[in-house]
Amino acid sequence: MKKYDGWGLGITLSALLLLCGCTQDAAGMTQETISTAAVDTAVQEAANPAAINGTAQKTADPAAVDTGTQEVSAVGQTTDPIIMQCYQDEIQRAESVCPYDGGILISNFGSGKGGYVLYRKDENTKMLIAPGEGLRNPTGLAAGNGMLFICDGDTLKVFDMENPDKDFYEIRLDGSGHLFNDVAIDGDHLYLSVTDQDAIYWMDISDTSNLAEGTLEYFVEVPGPNGIAAGNGALYVAAISKDFTSVGEDNIIYVIPDLTAPKAERLVDVPGLYDGVALSDDGGTLYYSDWNTASVEAVDLASGERKQIYQEDGMGPADIAQKNGILYVPDLTGSRILEFTIQD
Repeated sequence: MKKYDGWGLGITLSALLLLCGCTQDAAGMTQETISTAAVDTAVQEAANPAAINGTAQKTADPAAVDTGTQEVSAVGQTTDPIIMQCYQDEIQRAESVCPYDGGILISNFGSGKGGYVLYRKDENTKMLIAPGEGLRNPTGLAAGNGMLFICDGDTLKVFDMENPDKDFYEIRLDGSGHLFNDVAIDGDHLYLSVTDQDAIYWMDISDTSNLAEGTLEYFVEVPGPNGIAAGNGALYVAAISKDFTSVGEDNIIYVIPDLTAPKAERLVDVPGLYDGVALSDDGGTLYYSDWNTASVEAVDLASGERKQIYQEDGMGPADIAQKNGILYVPDLTGSRILEFTIQD
């Protein structure tokens, strides 16, 4: 694994500011690149992290957000210069991001009319699954084998990317009322965090023609599993308390180093309100988001050295992702996506 000398991370931040609307026309989008020296630090009201579970929370009034090119005060603390971009967009209470086909998929809780999923690529955004089309409070996303797997309450909903007019496949555990929080794919294996069960489940997704008959099987015990990421032959898990507010000694970052003999081990032994985890492209760094500190941090998996990447009071850093040197951070409370370009 690659070791970093002083964590030589050059970070560029692209903040995708949204208007919380549901129009599908992204034409005429304007943007402005702004040095952080030119913008003030915003003060946002910190939201209860229970919003990770889809609980209602206070967000910015869309009518109060200006349109077009503008300076945006939403910059927190980092050790490197930051360039900020402002976009008009359709994001509203973004919970999770998933890299897909050169762009990103974004799950949104929405405004009470149902959750939805956006696809953003090349600075254009389109509605993939609209409000009212079957999603309630979508959380974690994973794309694989031509399918998009979406955690939605107590159901794993499967959207056929190649046949979007098909109904969802729906997969559940016995009983109801569970909290399916995040999903990760490793080859033909899918892993699912079920927070209320203190457990990770798995299923075989090699036969996508028979997903309606798919069965989730118990995989391993992890206290309060939230975000998960697969890589290095391992599974990384962010743990959170079941009330999404208290911080307990078991609410840390775990690793399951051997998927053939699963057992959770403590990786980052500092309690927090952890939400998302994501691996760097080379597998040497694990990024994770923490509502308790309103920050995104990283740990070098070879040395164990930790570093704060970004911190902003009032930010709700949700289920993050990383691809091709870009770290994507959905800010649920701010209804936006932060993009960090990380350079070696």
